[in-house]
Amino acid sequence: MDSKTIEQNKLIAEFMDIPKCDRCEEYCGRYKFGTGIYFEPSEMEYHALWNWLMPVLAKINAYQNDTWQRDIIVNGTIATLITLDIEKCYSAVINFINWYNKQ
Repeated sequence: MDSKTIEQNKLIAEFMDIPKCDRCEEYCGRYKFGTGIYFEPSEMEYHALWNWLMPVLAKINAYQNDTWQRDIIVNGTIATLITLDIEKCYSAVINFINWYNKQ
């Protein structure tokens, strides 16, 4: 896995509020998923598996506030599902999170 994908997977984990590892005295780079399993960003599969990416899309779809623009979701992130192309959806998710983090 390339360093760009690793950083993007970390970005998604933080967006999803996945807690950082609590087993180490210092942060070791791993994230604790609800199942009690720890993953490093290089082990995360947001970029490759739908069962990782779909909860992210669900959170994005549920997001709304005063500055939220439906076009960003419909014409960007959620609309990519129609293509059934996980790479396009993953890219759209990264674009949305970058936009979201600037708000």
